[in-house]
Amino acid sequence: MPYRSPTVRLAVLALALAAGVFALAYLQPTSATDSDGAIALLAAQALLEHRTLDLEVYRHQDGLAYDLDHDYRLRRRGDGGTYYNNLGVPILSVPAVAAARLAGLDMRRQEDEQALQELLSALACAAVFLLLVRLGLLLLPPRPALVTALVTLLGSSLISTMATGLWSLDYAAPLMLAALVHVVRWELGQLRRPCWACLGLLAAAAFLCRPTAAFLLLGLTAYALTRRRLPRRRAVAAAAAAGLLLLVLALLPEGLLPLPRYYSPSRLISWQTPLGLGLFGHLLSPSRGLLIWSPFLLPVLAGAVAGRRRLEHRRLVLMAAVWAACHLLFASTKGMWWGGHSYGPRLMAELMLPAFLLTALVARAAVPGRRPLAAAYLLLSLPAIAVHSGQGLFNEATQRWNQHPDVDRHPEMIFAWRYPQFLASTARLRQRQIDWQRAHLEPLRPGDVLLPAGRRGIFVGWWPPEGDWRWSATRRPAIRFRPAGIDAGARYLLSLRAGALGEQWLIPALDGRPLGRRRFAGFAPRTERFLIPGSWLAAPGERVLDLGLPGARPAARDPRLLGLSFHALSIDPLPPWKGAITYADDLFFLSGWSTAEDGWRWSDGHRARLLLPPREPASSAAELVLRAAGFGRQRLSVRLERSVLCRHQLHGEGVEEVRCPLPAGRPAQPAELVLELPDAAASAGDPRLLGIALYAARLLPAGAPQG
Repeated sequence: MPYRSPTVRLAVLALALAAGVFALAYLQPTSATDSDGAIALLAAQALLEHRTLDLEVYRHQDGLAYDLDHDYRLRRRGDGGTYYNNLGVPILSVPAVAAARLAGLDMRRQEDEQALQELLSALACAAVFLLLVRLGLLLLPPRPALVTALVTLLGSSLISTMATGLWSLDYAAPLMLAALVHVVRWELGQLRRPCWACLGLLAAAAFLCRPTAAFLLLGLTAYALTRRRLPRRRAVAAAAAAGLLLLVLALLPEGLLPLPRYYSPSRLISWQTPLGLGLFGHLLSPSRGLLIWSPFLLPVLAGAVAGRRRLEHRRLVLMAAVWAACHLLFASTKGMWWGGHSYGPRLMAELMLPAFLLTALVARAAVPGRRPLAAAYLLLSLPAIAVHSGQGLFNEATQRWNQHPDVDRHPEMIFAWRYPQFLASTARLRQRQIDWQRAHLEPLRPGDVLLPAGRRGIFVGWWPPEGDWRWSATRRPAIRFRPAGIDAGARYLLSLRAGALGEQWLIPALDGRPLGRRRFAGFAPRTERFLIPGSWLAAPGERVLDLGLPGARPAARDPRLLGLSFHALSIDPLPPWKGAITYADDLFFLSGWSTAEDGWRWSDGHRARLLLPPREPASSAAELVLRAAGFGRQRLSVRLERSVLCRHQLHGEGVEEVRCPLPAGRPAQPAELVLELPDAAASAGDPRLLGIALYAARLLPAGAPQG
């Protein structure tokens, strides 16, 4: 019966596997739809609705999700509007966008644009698989053709790139494969002569989608020049014309280019990186190396070398070699040769097309050691599939690997074998960040400031910096720092400037020594200071400041666990005593105070702390005099260590003087003075718990007159 025909069974199996590839690509959760490929579908909608790629037509329309002035994926030309820099993807996407518009989708809405990206990228993956099978069947029996097609797609950057968003490769790869199928059919004698118009259209469309398809043209030219029956003069003339055109385009200023800068040959051929570094990085680096990420290519190369005299169709081998060598050569000299925030050797993904052709030619030939090479190929394909189709599509930590430290600023991370990208996990990324911060840790000296993105601290359990702060990520984040220039016999103020998600109680500890309990209310930052003996800081090595946050929780529109927004940390020497404390002397206000205002400083909370400097001589009695005003009627209790110095009732009718006796014999050391304000309350429109407005504090000899 017809359905038992081997051809029908093969077709059904290939379609079933293609459906599986589609499902894998469509259902994977790792998304790069907001990466380089974004906005292409919006440009396609502009072409469909307004017959232009000028996105200015959407500038004043509601619902536009993109910034036409500052988005890095857009380019402006002359006095014209904003143009998408990749022409091929928008042009070829017009039919899909037209169907999406009929279904009610609008590419101005980011969620609709990304949904269509996911569908088109999954369809592209399935198409690439079927074209690989078609190409393989021209050279191999059905079973090897299916196996090599699956390994090439699922074990390479083809799937881990194409499935995550609508990249230029999603359209260029099927077009280049279709051209390869046509050339191989010509080589095998299945075509009397090639359809030059078809090859030209496929190559031109691939180039419009992805300019590196020009290297396929170089491979095709090398192939054509070796054809005996092809008129040599025409081939040489065509090659010379193409080379002259590329030279002219490379020398033209950007404003005169007939195509956007995206297609400039100078963009492809830029000698900004030493060739040796780029080649090693592209082939053998742990986080971008093609032979590391797709190791099944090693037995293919070994077979090609060992059986070089037995390979058939050497013109095809030459075409694949020229294509791959040109691509690798020029990609290795680019300034950002690693491809930015990508997963693995993304810029080498299209090399898998000539690599597949070479694999089929090696498998077809009777090369020495054929069976061991085949076994090695299958064995090495397993980790490659796990890396690309597993980690690359289902482990979102692999995308975060490019951040913190930013791989574009620190490309040396690409060569670090301890933390390769394909083994990324949340725990490993956290440890890598700690190790990187420790390797670049700078000492924290008195007067220095440790900032959220600075190098004077190691942040453990924190989210990346956002502006001039960073949020805590756990209920017990920590900051590690290395003090320097500390006098073990002195005392210091550890100043922490932070805000909070709502109201948060902070329970800090320095190397396990509790520092008390502090209240933060609201995102506006405030400073809390802790009196620290120098001996706690002077020991060699790192100090650990643990910040307990029992009330950390997700925000209304932010699923992250948030508690404290860290702004700064410093170690300050004690301020000199000038006989009095004014409202503007920040370092004397340890905790429970707002920032200074015009002549006073409000307490914030039911407890506020002041730094009481040492008194000389300590044997004499004295009085602490506070000039303050109450927020309405306020009960005030002033305590030094465990002793209550005085209690006072503030009436809230102006500035009052509070006099608290200090007993003789107090140690000549700075201490914390605690002001307890049980009646502190919030005012209308002010989240602070206001108690007293402090104007000044003085130390006077006991019995000194008032006033």
